[in-house]
Amino acid sequence: MKLVFYYPCEFAHAHATIHGPMGLTYIAAHLQKELGVEDIKIEVDIDRVIAHKPDLVGVSSYTQTYPKALAGAWRVKKELGVPVILGGPHMNAMPELFPEKGPFDLGAYGEGEHTSVELVRRFLQDRWEPTQFKDIPGLVFYDETHQLVKTPRAADIEDLDSLCLPRRELLEAWFPNHGKIGQWRQGLYTSRDCPFRCRFCIHSVIQGMPRYHSVERVISELEQIIREYPQQKIVTIYDDIFVVSKKRLIELVEGIRAAGIHKRLGFVAMIKTSTFNAEIAFLLKDMNVKLISFGFETGSAEVLKYLKGRGARLSQHQEALDICRNLNLRTTGYFIMGSPIESSQDLAKTYWFIRHNILQLHTAGMFCLIPFPGTRFWEDYREVTGHTPDTLGWEVFDHKFMDWDEGYPFFINQHYTPEFLNSAYRQFAKLRPRLASAPHWEREEERVMGYKRALYQYLQPVLAANQSLLEVAPFANSYFEWSMFDTDQVKLFALNDPESLLPEVPGAALYFNHCLELKPDPLSFLREVLSQHPSQAPVYLSFYNALFLPLLQRLLSGETPEGFFEPPYWLNPAKLFSLAQMQNLLRAAGLEILEVYRNPQPVENQSEFSRLVPPLLEQMAHPDLAREFKIYSYFLILKRVGMSLSLA
Repeated sequence: MKLVFYYPCEFAHAHATIHGPMGLTYIAAHLQKELGVEDIKIEVDIDRVIAHKPDLVGVSSYTQTYPKALAGAWRVKKELGVPVILGGPHMNAMPELFPEKGPFDLGAYGEGEHTSVELVRRFLQDRWEPTQFKDIPGLVFYDETHQLVKTPRAADIEDLDSLCLPRRELLEAWFPNHGKIGQWRQGLYTSRDCPFRCRFCIHSVIQGMPRYHSVERVISELEQIIREYPQQKIVTIYDDIFVVSKKRLIELVEGIRAAGIHKRLGFVAMIKTSTFNAEIAFLLKDMNVKLISFGFETGSAEVLKYLKGRGARLSQHQEALDICRNLNLRTTGYFIMGSPIESSQDLAKTYWFIRHNILQLHTAGMFCLIPFPGTRFWEDYREVTGHTPDTLGWEVFDHKFMDWDEGYPFFINQHYTPEFLNSAYRQFAKLRPRLASAPHWEREEERVMGYKRALYQYLQPVLAANQSLLEVAPFANSYFEWSMFDTDQVKLFALNDPESLLPEVPGAALYFNHCLELKPDPLSFLREVLSQHPSQAPVYLSFYNALFLPLLQRLLSGETPEGFFEPPYWLNPAKLFSLAQMQNLLRAAGLEILEVYRNPQPVENQSEFSRLVPPLLEQMAHPDLAREFKIYSYFLILKRVGMSLSLA
């Protein structure tokens, strides 16, 4: 039997190529164990689904991807005529909305492992008809009288360790925009369910208290990742809320450290500020958590209570960020605008909360509040507007709802106008790149990819000669993701893992990739790496330009002019180098510049600051600044001269 899971996604967005459908790999493992079904694939492109000629198709859909799922399922029905099952978060939220005259034979909701086994068993036994489905929990379908049948939700799997290890090898798919097969990064579930009842979240109505994998099971999955995917150094924990029980966290951290996994992997986790404190932070640091994601939602106490309930306290947000700042833990934050009770003053509080903490936030994602069916906010929206999915149409939930050029169709705010919300959003957008607003993702990704390609072309000569390259990079994931360029010649040394050692790559060229800006003593670091790696191969260096004009504007105003793609949040502009400063540093490290490549950054919307400052600099006879202010970064080709000079 051949089974294909169709996972429609906006594959042009980076998030879709990074985080894959882990849940399907658990279902696939269960099908293999219970029924011997091995020929299973996951695809994001419906053409690939059809090309496999499957016997059975499962569709996993979010509400925002449901129109794409629907269109793909119709094609499967028309071109292959095989059974199609709809599952995923969309069905979990409101199974009663299963369409009668659609391309799906039935819908599955709740935990899918046992339900999928029973469905496939009936298919293999040639018992694929409505009368055979009524005793399977977790299904919706239309019977022979065209009545909607909803069987009881399947019981939660209490013993999560009874589930097989996921079939991680299935986490790959053909991405049409890349023209190649891409692998999703391996993630991990240590628990299921969330005890909190946030107004905007589908889990608030369908989940209960957390159920946990044993520490031994978590260690087993992590060792599977280390063994089978040695190139991956960061693992995202997909638990809805990672820290609920301190006792559980202590046991997990002790297990991870006892196995030495904290020396081999770093982690990213979603944590609630109400369960976070200094003791938890120290435990997370001991576990080697590299990035914590907080759902702040707002800077207003009243709006926070509306979104998360009366137990939520605004002071916990600032306390969490202060703790992370003191312990050097990276953080991201997510915010919601457009709540019905939100006033202009509430929005201003959110803006200044972000602005006050901007150097601590890796990104601050700003999203408008969306009434996804199945959430409590959906009930609020329906009560005010009278809308149903039939009157709205599912297309309105597509990702375009986050693009202000398309309009915001869910506006029910009581205190300001849509025009004010649009204007406020544009003020938030000036905080980029730390403000990761959805409408700008695609444009920012294009800029990032363009910059990566520009740097890559400078490195092509050494790679074309089949020479190895040792990349010294800021974090444990290479800036380039070298698979994009079809090369495995690169080894990575990450600065954020102090327990790692410089890998031995004899004869390799060295590439210092935007890393000297992070070192408190870059000269000592340069000398140390050069002494550990005495190859006479070329040395390459990329660094951001301290004289780049938008950086000067950010230092003065705290805002980035629209249209500029600037260095990441974790770089303090005051610690960057000009070309002249870098020349002095390299000379002291015994390096000579052979070639300089300048990477200018075009100005889409030139600010008043950008127009006024250059003429002033020229009048002040500051030629370096006047000449270099448009240069975003530099790429240098260096050679060793065998001597070190004093900076003095």
